[in-house]
Amino acid sequence: MQLFKERLKREWRFHLKLLKDIIDWTILLYAMIPAGAFLYFLYRETVLRGEFGFFVYIPIELFVFVLILFGSIGYMRTFIEPADRLFIIQHKQVFSRLKRFSIYYSVLWQSVFITGILLLLTPVLFGYYGLLAGDVLQIGLAMLLYFCVNPCIEWSHLHKWLKGPFGLFVAACLSVMILYLAAFGTLLLVALLLLVLLFIEMRHIRSGTYFEKQLEHDLKAHTRWIGRLFFFNNELKSMIKEKHNVKAPRLLKGRLFQHADDAAAELLVKTLIRNKRYRWAYVRLVLVTVPLYLALPFWADVLLLGFSYFMLTGWLESVMYEVKGHAVFNVLKLQDEQWYSSMKRLKVIFVAPVILCMGLVVALGLML
Repeated sequence: MQLFKERLKREWRFHLKLLKDIIDWTILLYAMIPAGAFLYFLYRETVLRGEFGFFVYIPIELFVFVLILFGSIGYMRTFIEPADRLFIIQHKQVFSRLKRFSIYYSVLWQSVFITGILLLLTPVLFGYYGLLAGDVLQIGLAMLLYFCVNPCIEWSHLHKWLKGPFGLFVAACLSVMILYLAAFGTLLLVALLLLVLLFIEMRHIRSGTYFEKQLEHDLKAHTRWIGRLFFFNNELKSMIKEKHNVKAPRLLKGRLFQHADDAAAELLVKTLIRNKRYRWAYVRLVLVTVPLYLALPFWADVLLLGFSYFMLTGWLESVMYEVKGHAVFNVLKLQDEQWYSSMKRLKVIFVAPVILCMGLVVALGLML
């Protein structure tokens, strides 16, 4: 227990210290207050008034399946460290106690998270889908059960390409159990949850067989949001080491623009399309807003269009700032006018089509 407390305190102190060093709390406060007020009024004007938007197109089976998958967000922590193999693992009781408290601590936090999600969705679950309190309880138990099963899959020796489909299969089975075995679904889910926790106790807590897998999983949980800070903070981006021995590009080998003044624009466009990190970041930024356009009322969609424009523009400016800091531009000098012209062209290529398409979706939704 003492070792668990020490490592938990060290974890929280590390996170708080990093937040204090990175975040400007004044700017964060000015950003959170308007965002919180907007979300409150949006929630009050839509869900609480029975305007369910996109939910009317989602069948209950798919909704429950997605909710169960959503329950896997988060990591089951063990708070083990590389040195534990040499020291604590020799004292099996201390090592087991550390993992036991860490895992149940993770389950407790996940229970709070799932409860919050279900409370937010209460008007949808009761008002639109017509579920009962027992049905919502079963969904919560299924989400918690899937959270406990997911690390068992990750820690196993299954091939990586089998873990994803197997996890989807488990989520589908839980969905079927909730929808078609409702009469004794609660007791069955509780029994399965206890069995999974017993399996974790015997297979992963009292045994050190999966030490490497658990260590890798825990380090990933420790550093996942630190990586996001590196992505969104321009100063931290410069600390990322450059890759050497980069393979020859397979996309856009020819010239895109013929004019010599468009060299910066061509470089930026090719970088955004060729670089996997930039490419998927752009796709995520676009896709994350698509369900909102379908779910929100017209006035909120108009605000979301403006927000999407500034979000994509800010991201492009961040990428341009990072590209400008590359060592090659110490040799290849480009004027500020060229960078400004390149930014306008990037907006036409990457921002304007998205805004136009989403604006068309909003207009069609209003007419229909």
